[in-house]
Amino acid sequence: MFKKLLSATVICAVTFTSLLSYAQEDKEALKKEILKKVEERLKAEREKTLEKIEQLIDEKLSGESLSADKVKERMKELDREIEKLKAEKEKLAKTLGKHKLEKNEEDEDNEDKEDNNKKGASAEKSDKADKPEKKEKSK
Repeated sequence: MFKKLLSATVICAVTFTSLLSYAQEDKEALKKEILKKVEERLKAEREKTLEKIEQLIDEKLSGESLSADKVKERMKELDREIEKLKAEKEKLAKTLGKHKLEKNEEDEDNEDKEDNNKKGASAEKSDKADKPEKKEKSK
């Protein structure tokens, strides 16, 4: 009976080890198969991407002469607009300068008037102060 038990154990052990080695081989084979599929997919996507880039480059190169002319024309338009804006800026600066001068003149006039008013008020006060003295002298 011991011999039967021992032989059954040995058979189970051999079977188990063979199953383990088969499972490991199966995992390795599965891994290789997946990597192969991924590699094929990446190659296909790369080719598609390169084709799209090639088409874009061809489109850009075929329209280059037109776009260069358009760019030059647009640059000329922008230069004209810049010149107009510079002229308008100068005109506004002159107008602003005139307004500042007028305002400064008005401010100076107002200051002069205020000074005159202050002098006039102080003169009136001094006149009033002088008048009582004159009255006292006359008495």
